[in-house]
Amino acid sequence: TKVIDGFIMAYRTHNPELLKADALNELSSLMLLPKMMVAQFYGEHKRCPVNNQELGLSAPTELSVRFLKGIEVSGCDITATYKNEAPLLNQFKNKTVTYSLHVDNQSSSSNDSDWSCQSDLAKGDLPKDCRPE
Repeated sequence: TKVIDGFIMAYRTHNPELLKADALNELSSLMLLPKMMVAQFYGEHKRCPVNNQELGLSAPTELSVRFLKGIEVSGCDITATYKNEAPLLNQFKNKTVTYSLHVDNQSSSSNDSDWSCQSDLAKGDLPKDCRPE
């Protein structure tokens, strides 16, 4: 099975569409926990966390994975930065995606619709939840 796993990894690494999908999937899955934590923090404290440490999240560089250099919390903004190395596609290198929690002083609850997204990625490379309607 190691040979098959190696073949699959080599195939994914040399297929641009699969690499793009992998990079976007990694971003989406890794943003779930910080988004939940920021929303919960806001619900409990009625303010945004200052940084990763106050939120109880590892330091940005400790959240480095295959494609992402790190995830940084600053207030109600969560920014993921892509690495600048192979096998990442050039259009993702050093690009960022920032999710921002929009808070309403009248409500202490939040959901996915309370988040907006900004990125320096090209429109066609944006995560689905970051694309303009």
